[in-house]
Amino acid sequence: MGHFFSQFGLVSYAMLAVSFLIVAICIERIITFISLPKLNLGKVECLINAVNRDDKKTLNLRLNALAKPILRYISPLITEPKELAEGEVCLLMRKQRQRMQRPLIWLNLFAVVSPMLGLLGTIWSMSHSFAALAESLSGNGLQNMIMYLSEAMYATAFGIVLALVSLLAFYCFRQFSERYLANAEEALNQLILSLDRQKARKKDQKEQKEQKEQKEQKEQKEQKEIAEMSDLTEINKVNKANKANKVNNKTNMINLREQALL
Repeated sequence: MGHFFSQFGLVSYAMLAVSFLIVAICIERIITFISLPKLNLGKVECLINAVNRDDKKTLNLRLNALAKPILRYISPLITEPKELAEGEVCLLMRKQRQRMQRPLIWLNLFAVVSPMLGLLGTIWSMSHSFAALAESLSGNGLQNMIMYLSEAMYATAFGIVLALVSLLAFYCFRQFSERYLANAEEALNQLILSLDRQKARKKDQKEQKEQKEQKEQKEQKEQKEIAEMSDLTEINKVNKANKANKVNNKTNMINLREQALL
């Protein structure tokens, strides 16, 4: 180890620090991803079924049973208007994406920087090797030069290994985060779709109820009009009968007077 540091100088310390940082970031990301709440279609399927059945009691029980991090995404969809809820959930998803993928920028940076550090270490070592050879030229100088050059390649190899590890970790964590967010978006979209269907059903039921009430009111109004017309007809008949009786009575009175005069 001492020979490694003496041969590659400050570059060796930089590469060692990069390797520690890569390992630390990988461990931190693994712990973070393992501790993430599982927000997928299976988690909200019971909520979707309760929404489809319009079972508010079961829906409230399922909501209370959810973990608080998951409830932050689902609660606005149920308690707030659609436009506000979708905006709030989109903002939460964007923040979650940033929290999951922002540290991965360092892995991407180290994947680019590590080969450059390795190449710099190789050049550093080769310059010292040639200087040492120039000072002590002897019969085995060629053998020493080959040995120094082979050791100088270690820095490049180490830098490439660091780059590969960093790049592989970046790809794996990126894929995991994208899959996690895709599953969460699918689950939330399914829940939003169920809520929209429920609202559409309620709207249709309300419209049907209003149409039924309007129809009943119209029928009642028609029946009332018919009843009023019937009453008017009866009244007219009675009036006509009374008028006819009056005419008959008057006629009879006239006849009686005429008979009395005779």
